[in-house]
Amino acid sequence: MSEHTEEFDFVVIGGGSGGYAGASMAAQLGMKVALVEGAEQMGGLCILRGCMPSKTLIQSANRFRTLRRAREFGLRAENIEVRGEEIIERKRRLIEEFADYRTRQLETGRFELVRGWGRFLDAHTLEVRGETARQLRGKSFLIATGSSLKFVDVPGLADTGFLDSDTVLESTHIPKSVVMLGAGPIALEFAHYYNALGSEVTIVQRGKQVLRDMDGDVAIAASDALCARGVQLYLGTTLKRVEKCDQGKRVIFEHEGEERTAEAEEIVYGLGRAPNLDGLALDAAGVNSSHGRLSISPKQQTNVPHIFAAGDAAGPHEIVHIAIQQGEVAARNAWREPGPGRGAGGDRLQVEAVCGVHGAAGSCRRV
Repeated sequence: MSEHTEEFDFVVIGGGSGGYAGASMAAQLGMKVALVEGAEQMGGLCILRGCMPSKTLIQSANRFRTLRRAREFGLRAENIEVRGEEIIERKRRLIEEFADYRTRQLETGRFELVRGWGRFLDAHTLEVRGETARQLRGKSFLIATGSSLKFVDVPGLADTGFLDSDTVLESTHIPKSVVMLGAGPIALEFAHYYNALGSEVTIVQRGKQVLRDMDGDVAIAASDALCARGVQLYLGTTLKRVEKCDQGKRVIFEHEGEERTAEAEEIVYGLGRAPNLDGLALDAAGVNSSHGRLSISPKQQTNVPHIFAAGDAAGPHEIVHIAIQQGEVAARNAWREPGPGRGAGGDRLQVEAVCGVHGAAGSCRRV
């Protein structure tokens, strides 16, 4: 296995939406750029397991929900049915098209695509292990490694079995009833999906409101809409344990000082994601993290000024449009640093705040 070192102006770790945006912008600005990606299938979270596949499922659910309401509009839609296999097949076909397009962008971009997994040797050197071993020297870096499922230890959950936001995307079975653990954006998407297709849905949320990072009035509107559609919503709970039962699976939790249960055919785990930082050897580069997430300035810098971060690895919100903006801002600020191949300096850009958290959740319809 050979190993050599090459110099770059800007080295991007991660080929998702934020990383690709940063690499493209840096190349457009005239920087010599390398993008490191080790995943077998390229495209990033949004395309492969996030925004795009979930929206294909939701589109099917929305169409079915409209058909179920046909009589309200003086129409008749008889003998309608859900075919989970065909919903998932449509999703796979569309996502393959998106992923192929992104792969072509990565392979034919104005930057070098380096296939493998990277880790820092020092603040300016990244070791990449793939088919060959390489050392990339960078004047600046962008960490855009995305996120993966964060599992909370709930007694009995692993033994009982469950779906998560990845496996739901491949599940062709539509259960008669579902208990959703969590009420963040991803959890509510799948609650909507199953409810629209006819499943009885119960949401068990640890926090005092759904969408905990959103404004209280948004959370109230979402809660009211879910409850109006027959979703049972428990807020401010403490998960105790999970076990099997005659109906399928049972979640035991504490709510308003009382122990309660929710039984369903299936449990869907939606208790959040965590940045993919393991294996980067951040200590070797002197990069600090807090609670498993990189701490960044509004200019997308970590505590090491020439190392930037974007997307789920940086936060504060796991939204693809923010990741894209962060990647571009990071590239522009790296370009503004003085030095060979860089701009002449000037004011650095920063990401503007896109949403705040204000007010209390207020009253919420719940059981």
